[in-house]
Amino acid sequence: MVKICSECGAPNIENADFCTGCATQLPQKALGPAKVQQPISRPPTSRLSRGSLFPRAFFPPVRSNLWKLFAVIFLAGLIVASFAWLITYAQYPPTITHTPVESVFAEKAIDLNATVLGGLGTQNVTLYYKNIDSLWKSLPMELDQGTQPFMVTIPASDVDSSITYWIEAIGLFGQRTHSESYIILVKDFDISLSKSEITLLQDQSGAINVNVHSMDDFGSSVSLSLSGLPSGVSHSFSQSSITPPKNGTQSSVLTFSPSTSTSAGNYTLTIKGISAHLSRSQTMKLIIKRIPDFSFSITPEDQMVRRGEAVIFNMTVTPLYEFNDKVTFEVSGLPELASFTVISLDNSTNYGGSEELGLRIQTHPLSKTGRFNLTITASGGGKTYTEQLTLTVRFAF
Repeated sequence: MVKICSECGAPNIENADFCTGCATQLPQKALGPAKVQQPISRPPTSRLSRGSLFPRAFFPPVRSNLWKLFAVIFLAGLIVASFAWLITYAQYPPTITHTPVESVFAEKAIDLNATVLGGLGTQNVTLYYKNIDSLWKSLPMELDQGTQPFMVTIPASDVDSSITYWIEAIGLFGQRTHSESYIILVKDFDISLSKSEITLLQDQSGAINVNVHSMDDFGSSVSLSLSGLPSGVSHSFSQSSITPPKNGTQSSVLTFSPSTSTSAGNYTLTIKGISAHLSRSQTMKLIIKRIPDFSFSITPEDQMVRRGEAVIFNMTVTPLYEFNDKVTFEVSGLPELASFTVISLDNSTNYGGSEELGLRIQTHPLSKTGRFNLTITASGGGKTYTEQLTLTVRFAF
């Protein structure tokens, strides 16, 4: 027969007084398999060690509730510590990690990005920037497809001179932080002309200097071109492509060569320099003037004079296109011993407008009679014109 423990249900030998499993006192008599042992309440007492017949002091076993209490206290402390750490961490301002852009070409959009971490999150990230002579502007930085980094683009229209910028981040609880200030060198060049206006005659050449100046370490090649020339004018650059030294200037000589067929007038020309996507230009005025000239006429075309007497022809000299040179006259085909005189100082004329002159032909008493074809030549300013006259010399009686 065996004794079944009413507490833990463990089997014990027939003469055992205490359960070898839980140290509960066993009934005096063993129970048969069919009998059910009723629970017995007992006070704490001594128990025998397993395998020993000598009793020792008995203490109630430690209950699992104590471990549960310890676990609850531990978890509560962990939760409190975590909550305190979370509150402290949430108050930290965000940190900004950014690789600055050092230089770009003018009129080209600038892409910037920054990684912003820290705290429990970020409300917003803002870029602040300004040109040298402008006011501060701001642009919101957006997450790239919802993940880091934050990105923003400075429009090309704002990239016309060196840019100063910095980035500000605001955490969920309003904590603010900002990066240091950075400077972007905007590489650029400009064009200047030695003259803004040049005046040429139809057959006269002239030149100006086209200066290309580098700004903010610009050092690329610049191609020069010209537009707006009238028909009949050719041009040439001493250097059609030049590379100015960084922060320096290099020049090309632009030569104009109008022809006599070029129409007189005022023309606006554009000198353009192109480097990559950059284009800079300057305008100038080209004034083409007609070659200074004059015209002259003589009347009447036919006169008669008695031998030994004089006759006067009327001449008109008109300056054209700002002509202001001296005009001289010659007469060929005169009768022997005859002479001519232009009624003007020094047998020449200087004038600012049309002038009436007299051509006096004096015959000699011994001059031959007859009909003479005269050629009057007027010369001045590189121009020569002739007129034909007929003079009839008759006897004096």
